[in-house]
Amino acid sequence: MGKKNILTHRFCFGTPDNPGSAVWRLNTFVKGDVYLHNHPQFGNDIHIALHASGKFSAKLGTDRFKLQPPFKDSNGLYWGPVMFFRKWSREVPPPPPSGQIQKVCWLGWPKAGSLFILKMLYVPANVGWVLHEDDRLLFNNIPARLFHAEMSLHILLQEREMINSEVSVCMHKPEVLEFSSPIPQINNAEMIRISKTDLGPSAIIHEPFVLSYPSGSEI
Repeated sequence: MGKKNILTHRFCFGTPDNPGSAVWRLNTFVKGDVYLHNHPQFGNDIHIALHASGKFSAKLGTDRFKLQPPFKDSNGLYWGPVMFFRKWSREVPPPPPSGQIQKVCWLGWPKAGSLFILKMLYVPANVGWVLHEDDRLLFNNIPARLFHAEMSLHILLQEREMINSEVSVCMHKPEVLEFSSPIPQINNAEMIRISKTDLGPSAIIHEPFVLSYPSGSEI
């Protein structure tokens, strides 16, 4: 990323003895940019960037993909990407936690028939807000900037029952991801899908997948 990191917040779905995802790292920088990644050795090449300019993107190697811009609600609050997590059987286990494990905020597992929604909320300096009773505050008052204005970034977690369409997705077979050649350190792969929510912010979705290579390829 080539910038001076000033704060790192770590969180992981699941529990220390039964992780449900890789450890996510939310890094904030001097100029107010925020970067989110879950593969520290490839953090410079694979990450989600929430720039102080309001331009959000995902980087994969040399490619960069635009994400939905922050959504401003009727209260003057700005919402960044939303992360969805539900329990499912993984073909590939998550990479083992590394680094400063003692600083990881373990989010646990959602109840049967429910999912977790992790929200990123930007609050302008002159705007008040109240934590909703359905939300749990994970990290608060993280210094950041959005549209080059000073903001406080808050990370919230909600657990809610899945709607019918989400339950039906759980019943489908895992999506097959096809690659032309083996991926380095494939046993530590952590795949996510990025979509769009009804409100506008991008959705970062953890979901089942299986890996596929052309006949004759070596894994």
